[in-house]
Amino acid sequence: MQPSSATPTPASAPLATPRARRVAFVTALVGLVLFWSIAVAVQGAETNLLFRIDAMCATWAARHLGAGWVPLMRSLSLIHGTAGTLALTALLGVVLYRRAEWWWWRCLLLTVPGGMLLNGALKLVFQRARPTGADPLYLPHSFSFPSGHATYVCLFYGFLVVWLFDRSARLPSLPRQVTAIGTMAATVMCLAVCASRVGLGVHYASDVLAGAVEAFTWLAVCLMLTEFFVGRAHYGTTA
Repeated sequence: MQPSSATPTPASAPLATPRARRVAFVTALVGLVLFWSIAVAVQGAETNLLFRIDAMCATWAARHLGAGWVPLMRSLSLIHGTAGTLALTALLGVVLYRRAEWWWWRCLLLTVPGGMLLNGALKLVFQRARPTGADPLYLPHSFSFPSGHATYVCLFYGFLVVWLFDRSARLPSLPRQVTAIGTMAATVMCLAVCASRVGLGVHYASDVLAGAVEAFTWLAVCLMLTEFFVGRAHYGTTA
């Protein structure tokens, strides 16, 4: 079965309107400032507010996410690790390819694999050590800041939500409940994976916060880059 070549009008492209471009630009700019602020704070003295928040979150996780939650948290981490996220990305990529949604297909390839590479580079830049006290058997050997799992899950599900909203805007036949349910499910999954990393003791709360900020910032950048370099010529979908 060959992918369809149906293409809507250029005006329906994701960042076709000045307002959409402004939202993407402001999101990227605010995210960059916020990420840098977190990065500066974690490199500072251990008496600052962020370190106290890290300690409070670790204490809360130790009290409320005990041994009974460990299998679920490990499963969430396994599914949304590097291999799991790439598998999910490949599945979504197949869907976009079969539907000939070339704009989104290219954007997905830039967003998730590109975001993973960026996360690895940032870990090498900041080189923050992992929290002490976690089970050595499940403690990753990479650096802690920013959290890779938080970045991966927010990249993938963030992209998925933006794509669902775009489809909802272009396809009146698509029930709004589908977009609403998808958004809520994606939000819950992002929060669950981020909480699991703190609950397992392999990340500080500031690591997962920075990972999420990195993801949404990079997603906004990728939307702008795809619009700039790919343009609207390959923006297509089947009904």
